[in-house]
Amino acid sequence: MTVSHPDPRELTLPLRDLVRGLRQKTSTPRAMLAPALELLPGPLRDVIKNIAHIGRETEHGTRATRQPQMAVITRSAAALRGEAVAASDTAAAASYAIGILLDAVKARDLLVSETMLALCWHDAREQSFRAAGYLYALFDREPFGVAPGLLHSDPTLSDTERLTICIAVVLWLLSDHDDEGISEFELVKIAGWLAVDCLETCQAKWDDREQLQTMLIDTAGRI
Repeated sequence: MTVSHPDPRELTLPLRDLVRGLRQKTSTPRAMLAPALELLPGPLRDVIKNIAHIGRETEHGTRATRQPQMAVITRSAAALRGEAVAASDTAAAASYAIGILLDAVKARDLLVSETMLALCWHDAREQSFRAAGYLYALFDREPFGVAPGLLHSDPTLSDTERLTICIAVVLWLLSDHDDEGISEFELVKIAGWLAVDCLETCQAKWDDREQLQTMLIDTAGRI
């Protein structure tokens, strides 16, 4: 039987509520969860099909970096909407999210430079449309990749994969962080899926900073 997957834009609940619902079923056998998972759009299904195992993996990903303090995350999030923040805060927040997103695509050998991330914020902070400007800077400066002279086992990322991760970082920062019912680890994962979903729209609006900013804020509102 062919299953008809809904368009992601037809999902009326915030995506974090879908994660909450599945997390409540973590003790349910996978065979019983499978039919429900099959009704979800493909990219979202791929992200959360193993949600029952989140409790058994570290919510800081497989990297050594830990989640920054919530005050750092909330200050960085507010900065994308016009507030002042130290570059070290945005670098710490973005580094945390990028680490999770790189792990998700099995690019664990790639390194994240907080120095380059701080420069990304310097590029964006004086711009009228900060979220869009920050996305441009993240993509242009390439703050994650292969360190010169080091051997690595993971393949390098394509431009499309890099852009998707950069979009996800911005969507995560623009989302609502005042919710104790879901972890930042899970919010980053949701942002990663949404980045895949809105990639083509983002590319189509790339040369219009204002439209790109509006799209990013609207998309983040779905988390």
